Amino acid sequence: MRKRRLTKTRTQFQFLKLVLLGILLPTALLMACFYLFLSLLITNGILVHDFDYTTLGPQLLGILLVLFLGYVIISAGLITWTLIVSNRLCGPLHRLENELTKFVDGDQNVTVRFRESDDLDRLAHLVNTLIARARGIEGEAHQDETV
Repeated sequence: MRKRRLTKTRTQFQFLKLVLLGILLPTALLMACFYLFLSLLITNGILVHDFDYTTLGPQLLGILLVLFLGYVIISAGLITWTLIVSNRLCGPLHRLENELTKFVDGDQNVTVRFRESDDLDRLAHLVNTLIARARGIEGEAHQDETV
């Protein structure tokens, strides 16, 4: 039975890791700093003069909960977007690699095709043109050998 993975290729995994480390980690740090700053303003009496934890504590927890839920929603959206974009870029590159490997191994009937939703249609057209020219050159060389 084939294992189902979140990412299909190593490149896709690297892209996902880059987004997670480059966007989500700094966002979490920024949210933690904002919460700390807000709680310091309240506890030092700058934002609220008479600080009473029994009344303001639950409000601080509510702010923390809203920040956390917002972070989870934003993170889920970013991860989903990253997977969609990486599938549109890395999937076609993986298929292109497989088709070119077949061509190099001697399969002359290779045609590179991508899905309509993939973003690399122009690349497929250029590779197919290159393969057609290579077939033509190989055919001419074969004719010259037989003559």
